[in-house]
Amino acid sequence: MFQKVNDIASCETFAGIYNSAILLFDAKERADATGDIFLEQLHSDVNYIYYDGDGTAAAFFSYRQRSGNAFELTSLYVKRECQRKGVGQRCCLFLEELLPKGSTLYVEVLKNAAWSIDFYHKMGFADVADGEAAAKLGIKASPWSAILRKEL
Repeated sequence: MFQKVNDIASCETFAGIYNSAILLFDAKERADATGDIFLEQLHSDVNYIYYDGDGTAAAFFSYRQRSGNAFELTSLYVKRECQRKGVGQRCCLFLEELLPKGSTLYVEVLKNAAWSIDFYHKMGFADVADGEAAAKLGIKASPWSAILRKEL
């Protein structure tokens, strides 16, 4: 079940899911988060929490409209114990249903997160060869990230 959220208490849920999900990174490449880091996202993005069948918060995702029919998936994190069970796929498909047909969905992915890049490729996202269009929307790759996009 998906629940749209915008209350401050959700930030702690986001942090718990995030902290579980980042266990895929080497210890030296991660830092635990507190709910405070999600406050800006809570107010600037549209946010959903996914609850599994027993009511446990298993994932969250956030997105924002950049311009016209261009949207950015700003966060998608799945609890470690819920990964590889279709939860991330359900989140992406739910988001795609929310967005208007003909939209373009962008996502910035860390280059050292090969599993994440593979996931988005399986979901139909393609590497952005020319980042100029994305940059005009305020979506800029860093030296350690890549931009992917999907036409809906």
